[in-house]
Amino acid sequence: MHADQVGLDVFGIGEHHRAQYLDSAPAIILAAAATRNAAHTSHERRDGIELSRPVRVFQNFANARLLSQGRAEIVAGRGSFVDSFPLFGFRLEDYDRAVRRNLDLL
Repeated sequence: MHADQVGLDVFGIGEHHRAQYLDSAPAIILAAAATRNAAHTSHERRDGIELSRPVRVFQNFANARLLSQGRAEIVAGRGSFVDSFPLFGFRLEDYDRAVRRNLDLL
């Protein structure tokens, strides 16, 4: 409620796989916020699907959307960090093709 009063209508969680960040599972974070009634905004969004499996992203956000009463959304785009590519077996030269494929699947 306070978030809406001050004009905040988006609470964004990105997906990162780095030691400096704690958000490798944004749908889980948003679902936890929704079930604890801690997210008092009109919309919740998440971005950056280039390393994720698009079908799993869709499934997780479908559940987060139900738990948040329709307030969870996917915002898909390219990430700005590429140092986690080797963790997933990706090569930087395959980045453009992987993003296009994943967006099409999503």
